Amino acid sequence: MKLSRYCLTYPDPNDPYSAILFSTIRSSIISVPLSFLEELNSGSVTEEERATLESLGMLVDSHEEERQEILGFIEDLNAKSRTLGLKVAMNLDCNLNCVYCFEGQRKGHLYMTEETAGSVTAVIETWVKSLEGRNGDEKLVVTF
Repeated sequence: MKLSRYCLTYPDPNDPYSAILFSTIRSSIISVPLSFLEELNSGSVTEEERATLESLGMLVDSHEEERQEILGFIEDLNAKSRTLGLKVAMNLDCNLNCVYCFEGQRKGHLYMTEETAGSVTAVIETWVKSLEGRNGDEKLVVTF
């Protein structure tokens, strides 16, 4: 078993000899002694400790399996989505100096390539094709 890629480790501010483990997937949190992390890395934790960390989403059998699980979750969410929203920046050629601008120092004579425009079109076409058999409540929003 390995620590999940989505398990973050922080120093425990209340105990210099402990660490806080936080699962960003399950929002679970636990404080463990630093020596326990060493035991975990060497594979010498008890079955009960392993089961607890696994139930909290902090231990996984394989990083690749975990990655595939997350990608599957995202695909499921995308499949259920009824709205596709795109904000397409065709260029960064702006002569304004708005303080809130997302472009920052990247302004200039920068234009979308035909390849990128084709990729945007392909995403839209794929989404539209995925609508076959749905009930028509879907919405496509493209902002230029």
